[in-house]
This record gives sequence, C-alpha cells and structure tokens, in this order.
Amino acid sequence: PEPRTKTGYQMNPAIRTRLVEALTDPDHDGATQAQIAAAVGIAVRTLRNYLTPDLWEEVRQLRLEVMYRSLSLVDRAVFAKAMGGDIAAAKLIRRDAALADHVH
Repeated sequence: PEPRTKTGYQMNPAIRTRLVEALTDPDHDGATQAQIAAAVGIAVRTLRNYLTPDLWEEVRQLRLEVMYRSLSLVDRAVFAKAMGGDIAAAKLIRRDAALADHVH
C-alpha cells in the first residue's frame, strides 16, 4: 500500500523522500519543524501531515543503521590501533570485552 498522510491522502513520493533525508541528516538535529519544512521546500502544515508513525519508524531505522555503521568504523579503528601497539586502545578493547561478557 502507498504511504498515506495523517489526513488519509497519498503521500507525494518525492516530498516523502526529501523529508526522510532531512530528518536523518545529522546537520538537521535540533532543527524546528519550520526549519525542516523550509529545507524540504514544503509548508509546516504539510510537514506535520506527513509525520506519521510509519514515517517516524523509517527515520528511526535509518538513524540506527547510520549509528551502527559509525560504531563499527570506530571499533575497527580502535582495534587497528591496539594491534599496532597502542596501549590505551588495547585497554579499551579489553574493557569492552569484559562488559560484553557481563551482558551475556
């Protein structure tokens, strides 16, 4: 089924895509609805009508994916430093491993 606005109308795919991109862009963190609407090129009323639970769930999932990719890159960099002899990095990996053992 096609995504629907809060008022039941079919969402414009181009607007929906731009809105999701704006809401997942870290540069827009903390932006007001008016600022997001301006960035997308729509009225604030249209923005509010598009902010459905399904859209928020998509935004949440995309933000989590970005966060997990970023954390993975950080982990790899720390591991490489530890393998290169960086004591602080090695201690950090050891601490993270100990914490993981306590969680499981």
